[in-house]
Amino acid sequence: MSLTVEQEAEIATKLSVDLTTVADKRLIELCLLYRSAPEALPTFPTLLEAEITRRFTAAEIAVNDVMFSVIQNFSNQFNPELQYKEKMYEFVNALDRDLWLTQNITFFEQLIEIPERMAWVANNGDIMSVLSTKGVAMTRIAASSVAMTAVAASSLAMTAVAASSLALSAIVKSTSARNALMSSNEILQVSRVAIYNTVKTSWTKQAGISEPKISNADMSNINAAVASPAGFVFASLGWYNNTSTGISSITHPNSILAAAKGTSYRPTTLDNLDAISFNGATFKGINSDAQVYAELWIPPA
Repeated sequence: MSLTVEQEAEIATKLSVDLTTVADKRLIELCLLYRSAPEALPTFPTLLEAEITRRFTAAEIAVNDVMFSVIQNFSNQFNPELQYKEKMYEFVNALDRDLWLTQNITFFEQLIEIPERMAWVANNGDIMSVLSTKGVAMTRIAASSVAMTAVAASSLAMTAVAASSLALSAIVKSTSARNALMSSNEILQVSRVAIYNTVKTSWTKQAGISEPKISNADMSNINAAVASPAGFVFASLGWYNNTSTGISSITHPNSILAAAKGTSYRPTTLDNLDAISFNGATFKGINSDAQVYAELWIPPA
C-alpha cells in the first residue's frame, strides 16, 4: 500500500535516530522498518553500513558473530551493488533459466546497459557461460553497444561466446555486436580458431574461394563472394609465386584493418587460419604475388 505523508514522516523520524545509541535488537527492528518503507529515508543503508563498521570490530565479531551476521545480511540486501550480483546468481541457480529471463527481462535489460555491472557479468565465467546459451539474453546483449564492449574486453566472455553457436548467431546479425568486436580487433583475432571450430559444426559454408593477385589491387572475386549474407569470414593470407613472398590484407566492413600478412604458399584451405572478419570484409594484395583463400560461413536459419 502507499504510505500517507504522515506515515512516511514518522518512519523517517524513527530511522533518523543516532544508530550508535541503539541496542543490537533495536538495530534489527530498524532494518525491518526500513525494508518496509525504503523511500522514507534513502540514506539509511549508508548510515547502517557505517554503524556496522564501528560496532562490529574483529573482537566483537569473535564473541557476537550471529548478531553481526544478521545485521550485515540486512545491509547486503540494501546495497544495490550486491543486489544485482545476487540476482544474477539467482539466474544461474534457477531450475528454469528461460522462465527466469522472461520474468526478469526488464532487470536484465537495465543491467547490461550499466558498464560497470556488465563488466562484472562478462568477467564472471559461470554467469557468462550460461548467458551465451540463452537466445533471449544474447539477443539483448548483442544489440547493446555497452554490453558488447564489455564482452569484447573480457577473455572469459569471449571464450564463452566463441563456444556458443547461438551467441555467435546473435552477434553476426547485430550491428552493435559486430562493431564492438571489430573495434576490439586484437581480441577478435585471438578468438578466430575457437569461433571457426564452433561454426563449422552447424553453420553453412556459403563461399570458399581462392584468388591470386599480381599487383597491389583489390581481390574483387573474393570480395564479391563474401559480401553477403550475414556471417563470419575466415581467411588464409599468403602468396602464389614460389620465388617470392606476398603480403595480403583483410579489412573489416567498418574499414578497420583486421590483418596483413603472408603465411602460406598458394592457400586453398584454412590450414593456416590467419584472420577473421564479417561479411563485407575486403581483401587486397599489398604487393605482387599475393594470394588469399577465404570462406564465408552463415548461421542456421
